[in-house]
Amino acid sequence: MDPIPGFVTVEWLLLAIGALTAAAAVYLGVSAFVISSTLTVKRSSCPYRKPTGSGIEEVHFESDGDRIPLAGWFLSSTGDRAIVLIHGLGSHSWEGDLADNARAYVEAGFHVLAF
Repeated sequence: MDPIPGFVTVEWLLLAIGALTAAAAVYLGVSAFVISSTLTVKRSSCPYRKPTGSGIEEVHFESDGDRIPLAGWFLSSTGDRAIVLIHGLGSHSWEGDLADNARAYVEAGFHVLAF
């Protein structure tokens, strides 16, 4: 039987559904890979470093609730303001911009808690 003009045949409909399914599978696979690689923490290979200089005190405390031990440094200044600096994703300890930012805040009159 000949198809009615203006209507899609079953074969074309099945082919379109198959193509859309394949495209959706590729899209989901690529999305999963991108999300996984973006959210996976890439740890730095540099060793643990401590800040040096005067006015730096090492501090230890536990988080509320789950009691996770945390460690960091308190840098005192002459001002009456304070700020908390936390290292970025994939980094640890006293590395990268954390040291430069902490020193800049101290020079601007902020006490700094960095961890």
